[in-house]
Amino acid sequence: MTGHRRGVALLEALCAIVVLAVAGTSLVHLMAVQVAAVRSMARSSAELETQSRLMGALSLLTRRELESMAPSREIGEFTVEVDHMPGDVFMVTVAPSGAPGSLVSTFLWQPLK
Repeated sequence: MTGHRRGVALLEALCAIVVLAVAGTSLVHLMAVQVAAVRSMARSSAELETQSRLMGALSLLTRRELESMAPSREIGEFTVEVDHMPGDVFMVTVAPSGAPGSLVSTFLWQPLK
């Protein structure tokens, strides 16, 4: 009977090792997913900061300069769209070149002088 008990103990030890291996693998996968998410967020944050700086520079343009940029223009890695709305308002949108959608958009009021 002692030989039978030794076999059961070995089986229990193997099951424990398998459970620990599965848990360890899950933790490693979870860490890899978190690292990828942090990298993606850092990239998005840097891109948004660059777009925000570009938008700040565009807000300093005169009415004539904004009109000359309509309807769109490539500036570096971004596409800038300028829509002249009714009256003295311009809608300026900054988006990554070749990508759908935009991250930064604003309205600028440029009255005639």
